[in-house]
Order: sequence, then structure tokens, then C-alpha cells
Amino acid sequence: TPVLTASINEAIKLNDARLLERSAHTLKGSVVHFDVPTALEFAGKLETMGRENTLNGASDVAVLLNEEILNILHTLQDIHNEYQNANLNR
Repeated sequence: TPVLTASINEAIKLNDARLLERSAHTLKGSVVHFDVPTALEFAGKLETMGRENTLNGASDVAVLLNEEILNILHTLQDIHNEYQNANLNR
């Protein structure tokens, strides 16, 4: 996922609509498993922006998406740490 968010950011920087569409679509497919509607919404919006070649405002949406992805990653890290601690205390 960090690779995909980097790819989205690069696509916006390069004004590459096709790369934005593909990267956002792939990311959307990854986050669907975590039931985070806002991340899906932002990824979907970026995918549409790429498909329609309208990248105006894409950086703002990407910032919001990046925040959601960081929240997902932090939650996963917390779950992992809790699991590790539970196993150490057995």
C-alpha cells in the first residue's frame, strides 16, 4: 500500500491520468477488505479523476487518502503488537 500511495502521488506530480487511475483502482481493491468507507471513497474519487483526465484537486484528495491509509496501517500495527504481547504473556 505505501507503494501504491507513492504511485498515486507520483501520478499527480507528473499529471499522468492513466497512472493515477490504475494506482487508485488497485489501492481501492486493497482497502476494500478493511471496511474503511472513507478510504474507498477517496480512492474511487482519484480513480474517476484519472479516468476522466481531470486531475484538478487530486492532490487534496490524495492527502486525505494518505491519512486514511496511515490510520489503517497504524491500526494493523496495534493489532499486531497486541497479538505479540498476548503470545508473550502465555
